[in-house]
Amino acid sequence: MVCGCTSQSRGRARSFCCSTVGRRAGTRGGTGSRRHVQARAADFALHGDRAFTGPLNWYRNIERNSELLAAFRGRAVEVPALYIVGDRDLVMAMRGPDGTRTPVRREVAPHLRAQVVLPGCGHWTRQERPAEVNAALGPVMEVLAE
Repeated sequence: MVCGCTSQSRGRARSFCCSTVGRRAGTRGGTGSRRHVQARAADFALHGDRAFTGPLNWYRNIERNSELLAAFRGRAVEVPALYIVGDRDLVMAMRGPDGTRTPVRREVAPHLRAQVVLPGCGHWTRQERPAEVNAALGPVMEVLAE
């Protein structure tokens, strides 16, 4: 399974992955290919009415997750980081405390190597644009390997 963007419709699994928004499923290779969509739909169909239990449990448990992560609130990412986001990801609509739309600020990730915004890409960057993600990762990995 690649993502949780699948629903049940009249007993049949019907896929509407966020990576296929804006184009018909099955018209391109990769995440939106007919074979890929069918594989995802078959995976969800195996779980019947429990197909969304795992993804929904994250939201059912959101307050507890917040409590568990409280120790990390306000801490910076202290390891080398690379931030890759699609310009159609809803996170890009969020504004930071200073009112800007900068995805990641230096005070949050002081060792940030780069920020890459993929035009026309949604939330699932690795599935929607694997070649661009790998191209962005390559130089960062080379520097870290030295």
